[in-house]
Amino acid sequence: ENMEDTLDWLQKRLRLSDRQLAKLIRRAPYTLGCSISENLEPTLVWIQQRLNALDDFSISRVVQKMPRILHLNIEANLEPKFDWLQHQFNLDDDALGKMVQRSPTFLGLSIDTWEVKLDWIERRLHLSDQDLSEFIVRYPCLLNCNIESNLDLTLNFYIDALGNESEAVRLVT
Repeated sequence: ENMEDTLDWLQKRLRLSDRQLAKLIRRAPYTLGCSISENLEPTLVWIQQRLNALDDFSISRVVQKMPRILHLNIEANLEPKFDWLQHQFNLDDDALGKMVQRSPTFLGLSIDTWEVKLDWIERRLHLSDQDLSEFIVRYPCLLNCNIESNLDLTLNFYIDALGNESEAVRLVT
């Protein structure tokens, strides 16, 4: 396989326009060095099957949002994360698929990082475990946010603006 084969395969498999393909390669140029048969195709097939038969359009959108997902090791990275998310938030494959489609970039972070952010969100927003689960499933992009420079500043802004922490929490949840 050469780079041209990989480009052609990506474009056809993910149904990408020339512009979309160029953007994907700019964001993850190392994709061109991956084997189609040993890396790219098995990873896409596994993700699609694991997330309850994610259709081709949906997997294309996930890869376009996070091209790096093609490079995450299934056994060492994706499988443990998917299992943890399903256990932590009591998700079936469909619900997990929807969560990943909303914001796949959080998969690039470690479970330890998620746990720190989840603890902060639960504590600062005074959420029960069930409320936290529903909140994160709805807004998985929050797992990407930095606590100090984003989450804390945003919540404090609303507290200052509204003059009341309870009102601010109600607004953001």
